[in-house]
Amino acid sequence: ELWLSYFNNGNPAYAVNNWVAAQAAVQRLDGSAKFRILEIGAGAGSASEILLGLLHKHGIADRLERYAISEPSPFFRRRGERYLKRRFAELPLEFVTLDIDRPWQAQGFADGEFDLVFGVNVMHVAKDLAFSLDEARAALRTGGWLVLGECLRAAKPVFPELIFQTLASFRDVQLDSQFRPQPGFLSATHWQLALAHARFTGIEIEPEPERLREICPNFLAYAVAGQKPRE
Repeated sequence: ELWLSYFNNGNPAYAVNNWVAAQAAVQRLDGSAKFRILEIGAGAGSASEILLGLLHKHGIADRLERYAISEPSPFFRRRGERYLKRRFAELPLEFVTLDIDRPWQAQGFADGEFDLVFGVNVMHVAKDLAFSLDEARAALRTGGWLVLGECLRAAKPVFPELIFQTLASFRDVQLDSQFRPQPGFLSATHWQLALAHARFTGIEIEPEPERLREICPNFLAYAVAGQKPRE
């Protein structure tokens, strides 16, 4: 219950992560065409809830062709499914399993199938970040977007890591001297290098980190976005 209460839109200290990422995602959906979304590591669906609400607010929910909400934990997946299917019964929601550390196509997600791959606070625990970013790019159609909600590491410690460092999945990852020198959250520079390594273009981090830190030094929630280019 403590976990579910924290990763909840009723908790404003966490909900801001979902809002920042969902706003960035909606801005990158094409203004006229139908679209498909794959969400990774959805947990109990708090980020899904915000994104779906924004699709309605922006008047584009009727163009949603498929929304695959993936979560490897049966407990979280079933809980999210019960809630979101009640609230958004008219939308084509699917609740599926996806392990971002194994080949995505072998798990039923075809290359070039999605217009948006979306995830909040999940990609930083990928066992092999380069591999998982490559899989995300492969799942996107040409011109599609990857949008990740992530806490950014700056000069001082990121306080949520005090708890997350107790989790083996948070610590036990493959390091890379170029873009992942330590486990846990990445800096803005390391995310930019990681997405460039995975051949994304149009890489952006929103809000602009350096400017925002001048206003609110303790703000942690950002959207990291990159577009799949023409090969």
